[in-house]
Amino acid sequence: MSDITRTTGTRELPPRTIPIADQETLINNFIKSVNEISVRVDFEEKELFPPMKEELFRAELVALISSLDYYLFEILKTGIIQIHNKERAITTGFQNFKLPMRFLISALDNPECLSWLSEAIVELFGISSFQSIRQIKYVITMISQKKYNTIIGQISSELSITKRQIENRLKSIFQRRNQIAHNCDIPHDNTEKQDINYVYLKDTIEFIREFIKCLHKSIII
Repeated sequence: MSDITRTTGTRELPPRTIPIADQETLINNFIKSVNEISVRVDFEEKELFPPMKEELFRAELVALISSLDYYLFEILKTGIIQIHNKERAITTGFQNFKLPMRFLISALDNPECLSWLSEAIVELFGISSFQSIRQIKYVITMISQKKYNTIIGQISSELSITKRQIENRLKSIFQRRNQIAHNCDIPHDNTEKQDINYVYLKDTIEFIREFIKCLHKSIII
């Protein structure tokens, strides 16, 4: 059995922080990824013909939501580590954050090791899907002292649409992504694939890009 008693008292240890990704790098990588998708969509619209064009449009929508998913995971990981490093204020979500005991033992047994929290976050959330309004709320609760409704209200003002419109749009996009990924883009009440076109896809790309940019501005420190 591991001895979880530190050999050196906490007061004797120098303050240590865990290296994290720069917040601006995270949003810039997201924007770069989305812009690359937009450029590909422009090419596919001009150079390809149905049905290949529509199939690639569907793949681009899945890639778009994957970019959002990856950003949300990375900003969640960064935010949790910032709180640990005392660079970000403690949140209600963080106070209730539960870690498997093996990571706590590792932290206590090896106080000079800084990798345990990153490894724990990856293990706990690495297979999670950040592709729902519920998961967006979770990320906000974990790393921001601002309430979800406050942040969505700020985004609503930035985008000049209502909170309900934002949530309905996100829900519709997430549902379409799942329909493509899991049902060959065939609705449950139909036997034919749902239409997808250039205008819809470009509008969706623009909405997701601007939504995440506004969200990032609301939760960064």
